[in-house]
Amino acid sequence: MAQGHSASKVSTSFLAFSDAEPIGTIGAFFEGPEHKRAFVCAFWVAPSVRGSGAARMLLDTAVQWLTSQGARSIFAWVADSNSRAWAFYRQQGFVATDETQALPSNPAESETLIRLDTDAG
Repeated sequence: MAQGHSASKVSTSFLAFSDAEPIGTIGAFFEGPEHKRAFVCAFWVAPSVRGSGAARMLLDTAVQWLTSQGARSIFAWVADSNSRAWAFYRQQGFVATDETQALPSNPAESETLIRLDTDAG
């Protein structure tokens, strides 16, 4: 999987390490056969390093990769109940769209699609 992501122009993953220990991950991909929308996903940072800048570094890296592949807007789904994620994404310039859906891991909760417009293009 890592080898495939390293050469792909439609999806990839980035990992952050500290002293050979994984401390974070983020995925980036283009949705659909025509690669119309760019997304970040599977975003996680170890609790011990939250607030250290690791999340910003991972997100910036994913955004740079997506824009280098032609993305003009970047999307992510955020659980409505995840106030820490909402605060982080807003700080990075993401805004909520009108699109919502049931949270796949818990259909009793909802998530909202957020968007970051880039300077690409």
